[in-house]
Formats: sequence, structure tokens, C-alpha cells
Amino acid sequence: LSIDIELLANANMSYDRISQKIDFTVATYDFEFRGVDKLNVQGLALSFVNSSDEIISIKQKGRIKLHPINTGLHNIIADIPSQEPLIWDGIKQFRQFNVINNDVEIKAGTTILLDNQATLKMLGKVTAIGTKENPIIFQSLDETKPWGALALKDEAANGSVFKHVIFKGGSGDKGDMHEYTAMLSIHNVKDVLIEDTEFYDSKLTDDMVHVIYSEVVFKDSKFVRSFADALDVDISNVIVDNCEFINSGNDSIDLMTTNAIVTNTKFHNSADKGISIGERSNLLAANNLICLLYTSPSPRDGLL
Repeated sequence: LSIDIELLANANMSYDRISQKIDFTVATYDFEFRGVDKLNVQGLALSFVNSSDEIISIKQKGRIKLHPINTGLHNIIADIPSQEPLIWDGIKQFRQFNVINNDVEIKAGTTILLDNQATLKMLGKVTAIGTKENPIIFQSLDETKPWGALALKDEAANGSVFKHVIFKGGSGDKGDMHEYTAMLSIHNVKDVLIEDTEFYDSKLTDDMVHVIYSEVVFKDSKFVRSFADALDVDISNVIVDNCEFINSGNDSIDLMTTNAIVTNTKFHNSADKGISIGERSNLLAANNLICLLYTSPSPRDGLL
């Protein structure tokens, strides 16, 4: 059980004629773990964010003296307003560059129409769960003009889920302070699940899906006709299981400094490599098929 939390120091301010001084003193915190048998707790450790990245193991004590936080402290951290999750349903249309701070729940059957180079930067958790009969679709408002990117970014997006989702005709987005190289870009996000999801016909930019500093599982998904790399993974941990890559414009999977498990997956007609294992990546691959197709997939193959 790992708890990632910010704790305040117990600080007292003192002043003299020319300066102020902060004195740090002992403080105690109480945590309640409901349903946990304390007799089964074998050890505790604290790690601190500081210049030496300390990790300190703690011996169990029966009782400690309480030291309350100084009640004179004020304005320590800014209030974070409570934000209700957004519900997307029916047809949603977006233009230009959009930053979504809330968590978002996308209902089955929803279609998201994106104008030329329109991008959605998602800073909250995305729960997009469609069905086989009513998938969620991201596509261009004008099929002749590619949309930009759906970008998941940072810790608040952890735990995002995409099931029975179709992405078609996106590219990427580059600005003065950002660069998203793929139709679906995942930056610094953990515990992402992408299942029964299909990606078609990426445009213009390097990747169809790009993962960096993240942890993602891809299951039962298809990547069809990528402009260049279908799945590009940098400095991340990924699992790819029972997926299919068809007519990739460059590598089907391109790994850089990444730990990857690829199983039960088919690679058809990759223009370059089926799996490129680069820059100190570690790959466990089992029960995969890499082959060439001499005919393009047809609609009756279920590949749009």
C-alpha cells in the first residue's frame, strides 16, 4: 500500500528588526486504515522529496507523544475548488485548442467531431466506455481535413479508460509550449487501459499513438493505416495483448527506453519493422505473428 500525499511541516515564524525566520518543530499526523489488521503490518517507510531522495524505514512503536500542528499557520496552500465530472453524450463538436480540467465521462454512442487541427488536452481522468453496438467515435468534422490530438496529461488523468472507442483521421498538435506527435498522446499518466479500441488513418505527424513517461495497457485493439509509426512508446511501461497492426506506414511498435510486454499480437505489412527495440528497451514478446499482406484490408474485414 503506497500513499502519495503532501504533508505540511510544523513551522513557527519569528521576527527581528530586519528579517524573519522560520523554525521547524516536530509534528504528528494520524492516519486511519479501515479494514487493515495492524498485526499484519510488517513495516513502514517514509520517502521525502528533497535533494537526497531519502527513504527512511520506521520501527513500530506502541505509543508516541502527540505534537499538534501550529494553529497560527495560514495561507499555506491555495484552495482547490471541487470540480464535478463532465458528462459527454450525443454529438460533441470542438474547434481549435481546448484544455479540459475536469474529469470526463463519455457515454456509449457519443460522437466527438473535431475541426481541422482541433485538439483536446485532457488534464483529468477520462472514462470513455462504449459498446460493440454503440462505440464512442473521435473523427474529423471535415474528412478532408485532419483534426489534431487527444492528449492525456499528468497525474490527474491517471486511471483513464477507453473501451470500444474508434479514433479516425487525427494527426497531432505543436505549439510554442507543447508538442503532441500523435492522434492519441499520453504524457505522464499511469494506469491507463485501452481495450477493444480501433485507430484508423492517422495523418501528417510521426505517430498514430504516442506514450511517454506513462503506464498503459492495450488489449484487443487495432491500429490500421498509420501515417508513420503506429504505436510509439518512450520511457514508459506498456503491455500490448491480442492486438493487430495493419499497414503501418513505418514501425508498428517503436520502443525507446521502455519496458514492454507484447503477446498474442499480429503485425501485417509494416513498412519498416514490426517491433523496433531501441535505446535500452526491454521486451518480452511471445506468441506473436509478423507477416506481409499483399492485398489491402477491405470493409468486410471489419477495418472500415
